[in-house]
Amino acid sequence: WPGNVRELENAVRRAALLAQGEQRSILRLSDLPPEIRPGNPEGVSEQVYQPLETQILALLRGFKFSRSSITQTAQALGNRDRGTITEYFRGICFEALVQAQFDVEKASRNIAGSDDTETLERVRRKLERYLSNLQP
Repeated sequence: WPGNVRELENAVRRAALLAQGEQRSILRLSDLPPEIRPGNPEGVSEQVYQPLETQILALLRGFKFSRSSITQTAQALGNRDRGTITEYFRGICFEALVQAQFDVEKASRNIAGSDDTETLERVRRKLERYLSNLQP
């Protein structure tokens, strides 16, 4: 491992959360950062860029948008600030609403990435709360 123990711990924790987000109980090599995958010459990093918004949405989906999902996502992304994660998610929500022409049900399905009724309901309630804050 090229970094310190804390970095390794965070990399493994993030890999586990990515696997959990896809309902897998086993890690794949692709879940690990490129610099520690077998076959990668030392010092050669094939950086795979994944926007923070994509990572946040994948983790929130994995946590099924539960009450603690923002906190869990913040921890999984290296103990980021919960407020930062919330603001990114709010942006994701407004982007989905615009793309769905403010159809809350359609935007909820796009964000949830699932047909699970509880998950859809949690996302729908969050979207409606964000929209109600815009109304005078």
